[in-house]
Amino acid sequence: MKKRSTSSSPSDLLAAIVVLVSLSAISGCGQSSSGGFTVVEEGATTGQILDEKTGLIWTRTADSTEEGVDNSTARVGCLLYNMDLPTIDQLSEIYGRPGYSGPTPCRAGDCKVSELFRVQNELMWSRTTGWSTATAQAFDLADGSVHDLDAKKDRASYLCVSDGTDQMERVLAA
Repeated sequence: MKKRSTSSSPSDLLAAIVVLVSLSAISGCGQSSSGGFTVVEEGATTGQILDEKTGLIWTRTADSTEEGVDNSTARVGCLLYNMDLPTIDQLSEIYGRPGYSGPTPCRAGDCKVSELFRVQNELMWSRTTGWSTATAQAFDLADGSVHDLDAKKDRASYLCVSDGTDQMERVLAA
């Protein structure tokens, strides 16, 4: 008797995510969708959003502190969700995407991301290193600019991202 393998490739997992999101949308499970983003998990404090274009899973809510946190705290915050800080390129992918239904209010006025995201501040930490090892880049969701910030002294908010592998493995194991 052959032993059945339980591991899945990332492409298999992404396909499963897309199928699950499609089935729940067809069955009318009340999931919100906007500009290529779909809420796939609604939590009391965060929730998660699927980026249908890239297959990435994002936290729905940025950290809730008005003044933001340093880069290390942001990294630890993402680890708590079994996720990571996004790269500058990943943040730029969610900025001003055609088809989103309008800007999301944030401290700077309007952040140009899907209204499914819950953000307070415009500056979002990334895991992309800045001009020196003591800096990290932050993306401005209000104007699309990139800033090199002191990773220890400066403050910004953060969203977390995952390729969906960990989340999908939990769903398939259940």
